[in-house]
Amino acid sequence: MNDKETVRPRIVILGGGYGGVSAAREMIRRGVHKQARITLVNDSNFHYLTTLMHYAILKPIDDEKVSIFLPEFLGSSIDFIRATVVRIDAPGNRVVIKIRENEGELEYDYLIVALGWEPDYYNIPGLKEHAFVLHDIQNAHEIHDHIEKAFASYDKDPSQTWIMHILIGGASYTGIEIAAEVADLVPVLARKYSIDPAAVKISMVGIFLPEFDNVLANHAMNYLRQRGIDVRAGTMIERVEAQEVKFQADDAMRPGLVIWAGGIRANDVAGRSGLECDKKGRVVVDELLRCTSHKNIFVIGDCARAVDNSGRPLAQTAQFAAGQGEWLARSMGKILSGQTPKAYAGRNLGMFLSVGRKAGLGVLYVGKHKFRFTGYIARLLKKGAGYRYLWSIGGVRLVVKKLLA
Repeated sequence: MNDKETVRPRIVILGGGYGGVSAAREMIRRGVHKQARITLVNDSNFHYLTTLMHYAILKPIDDEKVSIFLPEFLGSSIDFIRATVVRIDAPGNRVVIKIRENEGELEYDYLIVALGWEPDYYNIPGLKEHAFVLHDIQNAHEIHDHIEKAFASYDKDPSQTWIMHILIGGASYTGIEIAAEVADLVPVLARKYSIDPAAVKISMVGIFLPEFDNVLANHAMNYLRQRGIDVRAGTMIERVEAQEVKFQADDAMRPGLVIWAGGIRANDVAGRSGLECDKKGRVVVDELLRCTSHKNIFVIGDCARAVDNSGRPLAQTAQFAAGQGEWLARSMGKILSGQTPKAYAGRNLGMFLSVGRKAGLGVLYVGKHKFRFTGYIARLLKKGAGYRYLWSIGGVRLVVKKLLA
């Protein structure tokens, strides 16, 4: 190793989600990898396009369609390590990682924490043990398979009416997309097993679509109810048992499947490592997305408590994670040169969700103007946002590759 190599600062990126990958690719684009040695650590060889995961509930999707093979994608410009992050030793500028059964350490000069999210069960008894969560492509396939097995069992014994009851806990963005996909799956399986679709009951509970205004929320609720989904806005789960879900309103139901989409929190590595976090596990950061207690640790995406101009925390979405990754990559060149970049200012471009395969809804912000969209055009805009992200990290080549996958 030559002298020039030894003096290059070490940048370690933890996490291969939207934030980590956006940061890595933008650093390559801007030549930061020539100024510093960059390493990305992820617990999988793949970057998953998690905003597309719910599509696999209706019909299993090939991994190639919704994933990117990181070692090949990052190339020789960035070192890739497949490992689990155990903890961050902030005073020692080290990260403890685990590769299979062996622990090791990575030293850094600058650390970027982009470890994503984990489900927030809000200490509801039994919820973690009895509910499915849509976190990756495998979870989507498991939900699909569980529902199909319920149809097969009901076909043999129609007295088991409870196994055809599907409960979705959480009525926000993700919960609505899951509910709509399940509703699209029901007639497919009903034809396959010659079962009346009316035998299936889909229920949804929780605070309804807080991300949108009343106009769009009411539109979504009406659409879901037209699809036969029992929407119980405001009903909260109190306890989940093997064959019963109890609600705070003292009533209960016996579903054959519980899917939890009622909340997320930051990956717990930062909190376990002693970094200052809020009640959702997000690291408190300054205007440069730095940890307040360790100025060489940057935190982005779901792990960061970044705020807007009014001091409100930014949403934990792929849009903000990718944007923060790009911003940090652009700023890193200045930081390495001893300059201070401009403060991060998150800008909400809008939000779209699909409501089944033929509809969607969302909002687009252009300057001070707000535009609402519903129906098929909203669904197309959601797909467009996904392709925009692919373009940002891989250009037209990656977009075409995913279109043809």
